[in-house]
Amino acid sequence: MVIKLKTLCKTSCFLRLISFQLRLGRVRNGLSKSGIITLLCIFAAYIPAMILVQQCEYFLVNDFRPYHISCFEDWTQRLLSYFNPFAATVWLHRPVPESFEWASSLIFKGYPGIWHVVSLSFRLLTIALVWILLGCFRCSNHARIIGTLFIAFFPAFPESQLIFAETLLIPFLLITYIGVIVLYKEAGTRGARTSLAVMTSASFILMTLCKEILAPLSFTFLVFFYPVLWRRQKTLFRAFYTVMSLATLLQLERCYLTIFQPYAQGGENAGHSPMSAITNLVWIVGDSFLLRTNIAPTTILLFLFTIVGFYQLARAFTGKQPSRGVGLLCVISFVITVVIHLLTPYRALRYLYPGAVLLVPAMAYGYDALLPASTRLKSWIFKYLAIALFLFSLPGIYAQALSMQASSKADWAFLSYIVQQYSAGKDIVFVKEPDYERSIWAKSELLGVNLTGQLRTGNNGHILEVESGIDFQSINPNSIVVFTPVMNPDKNKKDLLSLKIDKTFDFTKQGTPYTVLSRIQSLTKTFNPFYRFLAEGGSTPFPGHYWQTYIPVSGVRAF
Repeated sequence: MVIKLKTLCKTSCFLRLISFQLRLGRVRNGLSKSGIITLLCIFAAYIPAMILVQQCEYFLVNDFRPYHISCFEDWTQRLLSYFNPFAATVWLHRPVPESFEWASSLIFKGYPGIWHVVSLSFRLLTIALVWILLGCFRCSNHARIIGTLFIAFFPAFPESQLIFAETLLIPFLLITYIGVIVLYKEAGTRGARTSLAVMTSASFILMTLCKEILAPLSFTFLVFFYPVLWRRQKTLFRAFYTVMSLATLLQLERCYLTIFQPYAQGGENAGHSPMSAITNLVWIVGDSFLLRTNIAPTTILLFLFTIVGFYQLARAFTGKQPSRGVGLLCVISFVITVVIHLLTPYRALRYLYPGAVLLVPAMAYGYDALLPASTRLKSWIFKYLAIALFLFSLPGIYAQALSMQASSKADWAFLSYIVQQYSAGKDIVFVKEPDYERSIWAKSELLGVNLTGQLRTGNNGHILEVESGIDFQSINPNSIVVFTPVMNPDKNKKDLLSLKIDKTFDFTKQGTPYTVLSRIQSLTKTFNPFYRFLAEGGSTPFPGHYWQTYIPVSGVRAF
């Protein structure tokens, strides 16, 4: 059943791609032979990653949240509260991804591996939509291949972690972007088709319902929709624009509420000082151009193409080139996303995905504009980039999938062991680690969330969270202790001396894939000392997370 489901997901995305491409029939360089080969190669490259992800029993950090809400909250009330403009306490505005999480937590409970495979299909849809977008910009096949490979192997993939709104946001953003371009073209001829306006408007509204912090980007798109939906169009199109405006206003309100939350005032960029902005800008540029996931020539070439592309797109266009409005939208929308990144409280890889998608047209356009098509150098540059993106960026996808698999096995073995020890009346300790979300949700899982449907301690478990000074003999009958080290090295050292390791749950570095990836990482570091396999926030770096349990040293009563 799993294999059939995976095949169905990939086939469905591919058929949708062909159907969508045919509907955009006037786009030059349609789904050519090279395009089909490129997309098939990318999809084939994802198959091992999808198999690895399917084998995850569950991923504690990223699967936990929707199950937790299903157990302790009312999903319906939670989703409806998003649409109440007077609910000032509801500052997050992500009803579309949360609805998808809710449905997934019900449909795939007990089968989280399939859940992740289905969510990864959104990544394949994103890749196909990028190919179509670059066709709308009249890029050459080589430029489209480079841009598509860039997105396909962009560091890490949030689609394996449904907690992230970007899972659904990016496809809606791309459909909206494509719709704007085609609407601009059709508005100047015989008028836009109603079906196209409906599809684009719906995608725009769904985009606003994915993430509140991207309200400035939605507003930017709304401004550029005005000439093609309001001016010189029929009443129905104006109705679409009115609904889109209301959706944007709601998103802007939630964005305003989010900005003034304590969450948004702390983190790595607290205070938003000039130095924080500069540091954040360096990080944005570096990761956006694969500084840590490829080698230096790749980063330099992609950056150069993008600068040239933005310069060309910022100029006035005539004839067969994209219209002035489309060029300005490409430039301004990307600038808006960079500003949003600069103001976010901390740096998260998933924040770069909207900017990376908006970066691709300029990158591909710059590739076509920089060198004449007749030069051999351009052909060699294309071959180098195609090979480099596959050779150095693709392993990062497998590294994250392997890390996810190892971490999920460790989570399950760790929780099962604790329940076993607790049921046997034994004391057990685990340390709250820097990956604090994992520790918090491990404790909650033991209290009865019952993510996997297996035995848990229930609400009768004696779970304590302490920093020091716990006496096991005073606890009856037994205890599960979550030890939170305080920020005092000497005190922590004394506390930990009263503990000894009981058991280690480590499923990392097992098997040939880990060996191959480790050698690739070591070899690439000789060309790029910054190279590493990046992991998304809430996930774990390669090769994965492991747990340790502790018991008190004999004769020591307190720690």
